[in-house]
Amino acid sequence: MKKISKYLYACLPLLMVLAVFFLVPNLFALMQILFPGAFLFRLLGPAGNPNSPDYLNLISTIMYACALIPVTCWYFFGIYQKHSSRRRGSFGPSTVGPVVFLALGVSHSLTLLFMIMSIFIPDALNSYNNLIEDSGMLNYSVLWFVSTIILPPLVEELTFRGITMHLFQKAGAPFWIANILQALLFGVFHMNLVQGIYAFFLGILLGYLVKRYNSLIASMTFHAFFNFFGTWLSDLESRYFDDYLNFLAMIVGIILTVYALYRIKKTTRPRSGNWG
Repeated sequence: MKKISKYLYACLPLLMVLAVFFLVPNLFALMQILFPGAFLFRLLGPAGNPNSPDYLNLISTIMYACALIPVTCWYFFGIYQKHSSRRRGSFGPSTVGPVVFLALGVSHSLTLLFMIMSIFIPDALNSYNNLIEDSGMLNYSVLWFVSTIILPPLVEELTFRGITMHLFQKAGAPFWIANILQALLFGVFHMNLVQGIYAFFLGILLGYLVKRYNSLIASMTFHAFFNFFGTWLSDLESRYFDDYLNFLAMIVGIILTVYALYRIKKTTRPRSGNWG
């Protein structure tokens, strides 16, 4: 029973972030209704207008910024300070290359997964594509950069690979089980079938990077570049690539993914046990 309670406790970071994501936009919208002429909303400029294409990026930025505060406090005071002696990671400027290439390869390899999903869950995939178009993720601006490239990797890596995976291991789960469980919660966090499926596989890979490098910076770097390649670069390619070039990019992506994983495995020595 005690072990079950520890496993349930490991789900608390997810619930905390989801609570922030639910409360913040609703409170923001309520304040806009009650105080439409407030100085704060005038300070936001055009982005504060609900009809602005950058409005969703603004809301996303506020949500992630608010979530970053409790997540950082939990990780720093509850985990990092207690295990700082074991936090000599092997990730640095000289090791960024393989992680960036891995992000590039995986972002293109996912085309294969999308092809499979288009066969088995075509309606869900269409809904996902519509969601991306309406989400503001393709409206490029400073707010887009902050809400897509900067804040999500920080918040999500601290939450899932930083806190959740640690709590599962602390509950007695070996790394591979803890990694699968945190990846499963990472998929649930995205609240969308298509995103949930590929987020699950990404979560496993991100947990693997943390294990290999003994550093959250490695998974944050991958996450940031993956989001960049999956939005801006993917959007650019969709304008100029035909089906043949898209298929070729997928094949190159798979090869690049395998090679990057080989390089990472060859140049890192993961520590055994709970990484902290």
